[in-house]
Amino acid sequence: MLRKFLTLQNKLHDTLCVKRTEATIATHDLSKVSGDVIYSAKPPQEIKLTPLGRTKEVTALELYQQLTEEADALRKEKKRSTYPGIYKYLYLLKDKQKYPFLADASGQVLSFPPITNSQGTRISEETKDIFVEVTGNNLPFCKKVMDVLLIEALKLGLGCDGAEDSPQHTLAVEKVKVVDKEGSLKVVYPSKTDLICEGIALEQRNT
Repeated sequence: MLRKFLTLQNKLHDTLCVKRTEATIATHDLSKVSGDVIYSAKPPQEIKLTPLGRTKEVTALELYQQLTEEADALRKEKKRSTYPGIYKYLYLLKDKQKYPFLADASGQVLSFPPITNSQGTRISEETKDIFVEVTGNNLPFCKKVMDVLLIEALKLGLGCDGAEDSPQHTLAVEKVKVVDKEGSLKVVYPSKTDLICEGIALEQRNT
């Protein structure tokens, strides 16, 4: 199931998210996230994280430089004019003075969009609760991406079976509030207008 879910995420990156130029999806093991999360931007040398699949903590600048060198070497080796895999997103950060990142209340950097997540919050087969983030420049589009991801995940079978007297498969989605730096509410997700899809019932519960 994990492999299918990650395949879905990558598919949406290449299609709906237009190769991460319109939005980036990141998923985390919620049990490894502390408190509220903050989306911000800093000079790349001030952002530190352990990238997904790696063991050493680096700055965002060091990671960008490493990936750029790897991409150039791979492109020359394969004799291609374009970058493959994760390397094809590096141009989105070229010449940027600040890089975006998401961190939790402990200061742990969770993700560095559109490049990578943190190894520390990586999801696995043992993960029970997933924290999903969608970053982008357009709020309605980000909500659309989240809608599609959750609906398709439910169709894949992610979640749990319903009660004994109900054949329905269910996926519990916890409501999230997003506020600006002054604390003013910007959006609540999911709202009553989100996750509208034929054949899927959205049951609102107070938590």
